[in-house]
Amino acid sequence: MTQQPQSQPKSDGRLTWPDGVPRTGEVIGAKYVVEGLLGAGGMGVVLAARHSQLGQQVAIKVLLPESLRDPVANERFLREARAAIAIRSEHVARVMDFGTLESGSPYLVMEHLEGNDLKEQLLRRSPLPISTVIDYVIQACEALCEAHKRGIVHRDLKPANLFLSARMDGSPHVRVLDFGISKTVSLAAAATGSGDGITRTDAVFGTPAYMSPEQLRSSKLVDHRTDLWSLGVVLYELLTGKLPFGSTSDGIVAMCAHILEDPPPPMRAMRPDVPPALEAAVIRCLAKQPAERFQSISELTDAISAFGSSGSAEIAARIARMSDDNLAYNATVKSDSGPLSAKSGPNTSSAWGKTGSPTRRRSVARIGTVAAVMLTIGFAIGGAWILGSRSASRTSSSTSTSVEIARSSNPAASDSSLPSVSTSVAAAAPTAPSAAVIASAAPAVPPAPVASASPAAPKVPVATPTAKPEPAKSAAPEVPKCEAGKAMSNGHCCRVGFEWKGGECVPGTAKVLP
Repeated sequence: MTQQPQSQPKSDGRLTWPDGVPRTGEVIGAKYVVEGLLGAGGMGVVLAARHSQLGQQVAIKVLLPESLRDPVANERFLREARAAIAIRSEHVARVMDFGTLESGSPYLVMEHLEGNDLKEQLLRRSPLPISTVIDYVIQACEALCEAHKRGIVHRDLKPANLFLSARMDGSPHVRVLDFGISKTVSLAAAATGSGDGITRTDAVFGTPAYMSPEQLRSSKLVDHRTDLWSLGVVLYELLTGKLPFGSTSDGIVAMCAHILEDPPPPMRAMRPDVPPALEAAVIRCLAKQPAERFQSISELTDAISAFGSSGSAEIAARIARMSDDNLAYNATVKSDSGPLSAKSGPNTSSAWGKTGSPTRRRSVARIGTVAAVMLTIGFAIGGAWILGSRSASRTSSSTSTSVEIARSSNPAASDSSLPSVSTSVAAAAPTAPSAAVIASAAPAVPPAPVASASPAAPKVPVATPTAKPEPAKSAAPEVPKCEAGKAMSNGHCCRVGFEWKGGECVPGTAKVLP
């Protein structure tokens, strides 16, 4: 079901108002006042309405009461809402509300669009200018690129589902409509709870003239490349005014036979001003085998953007940024179909870029580089630790040797003074390895041999207490002797009964030396 607003949305004289659908003046959802009938289809209608308080004009799509008995119709209606909400592109009509009428029919409240679809444009002016066609299609491609990235395949692309309106400055603005038969695959299906139950293996949905060969066989067994085929048909028709396979007068069987078996007629035979490179891009979209087509929207826009305006080049650049190959293919738009031939297997790619073996090789190379760097850092830290430990051992050994020398050279010294020296050296020992670590951090650099001879080791023996015990060794003979009747007091001789205090001998308790 396609939203097809007309330039006069309140006029419904050309349309028959279905039974069971709210009429003009009735209120939907307690806030949307119906103003007219915009369009009608086999499963539902599109109403023009206005928010009762805000005055905002909207389009409301309502499922017909007789369609409620069809579970597929209900699922398709809900699927369109989910797809439209998931895609944030400005080239998709926004869904603003969802609800259910008293009759049980679900409805979607969407932004109101003023303009007409590209099918009507083609009827008014056929064929369209080349740059205009490219601009229209590339705008649609931006929406489809995001859809494919989210795992959504439209499956019903055609000029009637590309709606043309105008921006505030008058420039054209294309929106992709009707995701009602879109297919949600891979992770997106699990996230939304919308699996493939709607589509039986033998079911066929879409408009036959724009359907790919694999979609004609089964609408379930398709991936994003079926949209690439449909875009090729749209480009062909907008540029030449004719379908690439069959004609509008053909029946479904004849149309399917043309699509499955016949090559498309040369475009330049019908329109000589079509550039060869553009014709080649369109023909590639129409390859029978999916593997022989463009493998992503980004590849297509890159091939055709040069034939559009500068605006198309800007959109193509955005699509290229969106299409960065930063995730695995099967984590996004993974086809649940087997290859149609042996050709289609090896070339499978993501919806926004190729994910072939070069990507895997680059990933392996990155991992190898990181591993090598980590090993190098580990070896450097380990080597520095070992060298530091050895330096600390040498420092401790030198200190111990110095203490032993002090002990042997000054046996009269008290034992309590030596541990204090050992303790102070040991406390300083951790700083010695850090000097060794700094000196050994670059053993492969030419100046390293000089730096490795850390001055920390020789400084410890030089500053050893071996020089300090020397005065202690000669201290005993230098004790002054006092004459008879005097005793030593604080290094001075005073009479017995006196002591040295304040620079003189004063009465005190000086003792006579033995």
